[in-house]
Amino acid sequence: MTPNIQTKLKQARRLLKSGESRKAIGLYQKLLKRVPEDSGLHYGIARAYKAAGQLNNALPHFSQAIKLGERSAGLFAENAELLTLLNRPEEAETMARAAVALDPGNLLALRLLARILLPLGKFSDARLFAERLVERSPNKASDIVRLGWANLTLEHYDRAIALANQAIAIDARSGESCYLLSCAYKQVQQWTKALAMVERAIALEPARAEYIAMRANMLEYLGRFEDAYDVITPLTDQPRPRNGLAVLVFARLAKRFGQQARAVLLLEDLVSDSAKAVTMQCAALSLLGGLYEAQGDDEKAFAAIDRGNKIRPSQYSEENTEKYMQDICAWFTRERVQKTVTASAESNKPIFIVGMPRSGTSLTEQILSRHPDIQACGETVLLPKLLHQQLPELLASKASFPECIAELTAEVADQAATHYLQELGVAEGMRITEKRPMNFMYLGAIAKIFPDAKIIHCTRDPMDIGLSCYFANFTSTSELGFSQDLELFATYYKQYEQMMSHWREVLPLQIFEMSYEALASDPQSEVPKLLDFCELSWHDDCLNPHESTQLTTTASYDQVRRPINTSSVGRWKQYERQLEPLRTSLGLSASKAA
Repeated sequence: MTPNIQTKLKQARRLLKSGESRKAIGLYQKLLKRVPEDSGLHYGIARAYKAAGQLNNALPHFSQAIKLGERSAGLFAENAELLTLLNRPEEAETMARAAVALDPGNLLALRLLARILLPLGKFSDARLFAERLVERSPNKASDIVRLGWANLTLEHYDRAIALANQAIAIDARSGESCYLLSCAYKQVQQWTKALAMVERAIALEPARAEYIAMRANMLEYLGRFEDAYDVITPLTDQPRPRNGLAVLVFARLAKRFGQQARAVLLLEDLVSDSAKAVTMQCAALSLLGGLYEAQGDDEKAFAAIDRGNKIRPSQYSEENTEKYMQDICAWFTRERVQKTVTASAESNKPIFIVGMPRSGTSLTEQILSRHPDIQACGETVLLPKLLHQQLPELLASKASFPECIAELTAEVADQAATHYLQELGVAEGMRITEKRPMNFMYLGAIAKIFPDAKIIHCTRDPMDIGLSCYFANFTSTSELGFSQDLELFATYYKQYEQMMSHWREVLPLQIFEMSYEALASDPQSEVPKLLDFCELSWHDDCLNPHESTQLTTTASYDQVRRPINTSSVGRWKQYERQLEPLRTSLGLSASKAA
């Protein structure tokens, strides 16, 4: 390169650095005519085009610079950023990874990877790069928020809450931090806090559509449907591209306001947009399936649900789940149950409602919530948290659950029971219900810590449970990922049945079998039996669970707001052909399933 060209190159770089990108482009173009095969010139004009907002012009020059042998972390990172802006995330990932390979501390590349890997469904990798980012940038609120989103997506909710609060402490005017905290509070069912934080985010950044959509989402979950509809409708009336969350919230409200047809159109448009995050695509397909079914088109309904389940990333491990259940059953033998220490029976007789997801646990709790002596606590993670985290700490034990139960003392058992009830915030003189279905795994521990507990085991036709789970689009894929595959569901269901059979053999607990079909068809007979088992006096309001003010935000949230009915009994028969793999895997004959 001649001295004259080098001088003009320095001039072009100065122009770019001073923000005069258009003048820099003109100078780079002249230089490229004289030295067309210079990789550095292609890199320079690519940066100038990018700075000028001419993204499509920048892209071929980045590519040419790489082709001609230019190799630097900065080049790869800037190319990745450009590809991200052009909605080409897979190519952006390749470039960003190349930048990090050359320079593990490149902040731009780390930020891009922490961001673009989440919508691609690569949650663990996103967290890995976000952790590296925060190590190098520990005091930047936006980088901490990136790590928070990765943890939230991986269902590490406590960590996400801590990170969001850390980011807010650094920058109290960060709307994104408040939004992250709102989403994390939503996942742990702290609805009032979630609404308050998203409203704080809106106050900081009023124009952010996702914040407004989140507010509508919270209003919907809190039962303020008209308010939610008024908030969300303007967002869906806008031209494309529409906010994805706004479309999802509108679709959830559609039936209530006679907007099913419009919701279908909006959702179909959303799922056709390949640039949308895979988790959003899955949520849209789930809602589409429900709306298609309501229109009587079962073929399209199942196809939408099936597609959503197949593309949704899952953190579920069949091997780990099976081993976990087997280890618990192996430890809780009849002999150990009899020998290990039990807490005193002074925990006001908590009522645990367990079973498979979609087996009627929400409806059962809604019935009991109508009783004046019952405080319904919904579905929490407090029991597994107690057993896996707090109990070993109380015992000062190196053993984890279930082995730590061997060290249980009466004092610690009482402390654990008291701690659990305090966490739930039980009002004086009230009895509580807890309806986390998967607590069926912990009946052995319940027998030790809450010996006076009442256990309600909700049962339902496994074909109906399987279909309902398949349609549900559960938030957690680590625990409920079996619901995304019919044969995997059948395997899990068999393990669940084996575990319940084990508990009936070895535990002294009273277990009431609550048949969904019996309850739906004859509540006047079944509800009195339920109350009698729970040692509760008769109360007429228990026959009207749909009038309960108890918030239900699980997949059953809409059903339990309707009077008890049989509309979901035998629903699987609508999809008998599609559910043949489920019937076969469950070992049911055609006649028995029918």
